[in-house]
Amino acid sequence: MAEACRAAVFNGDGTYEVREFAVPDPPDGGAVLRVEAVGLCGSDVAQRAGVRLVPDAAFPVVPGHEIVGRVWKLGRDAHALGVVEGDRVAVDEVLATGPPLKVYGYTFPVDEGAGLYGGFGEYMVVLPGTRLHVLSDSVPSEEATLFEPLASAVNWA
Repeated sequence: MAEACRAAVFNGDGTYEVREFAVPDPPDGGAVLRVEAVGLCGSDVAQRAGVRLVPDAAFPVVPGHEIVGRVWKLGRDAHALGVVEGDRVAVDEVLATGPPLKVYGYTFPVDEGAGLYGGFGEYMVVLPGTRLHVLSDSVPSEEATLFEPLASAVNWA
């Protein structure tokens, strides 16, 4: 049996649950991250209540879009991601492949592919076309989630 991991799932009706998923294999051109930390902002609170914040938002969904993790495994032909296994990265939540707009933590329902397309899980699938930003190990993971500071500051205010 495949190794299992857990992830929070927002159901779209104000409820959430923790589900088990199989730890996925990386897609060709993509990767799998071991999530270290994920930010929590006002948009996550609204999403938990069922608010659809982006076009084509899906429920149920593994939320979380301010993601910091380590590249756990790379798929075949993943050189375009510009990372190697073990790199600590921040994930740009909007895929550069659109249209349509695809946003990690919002537009990938749990029944699509591996289902792990948000940061509120122990592992996360990274698709080809994702921008990853290599981070220093000198900053704690929870502080590194502030790579999206303007959105977080606006939501905090």
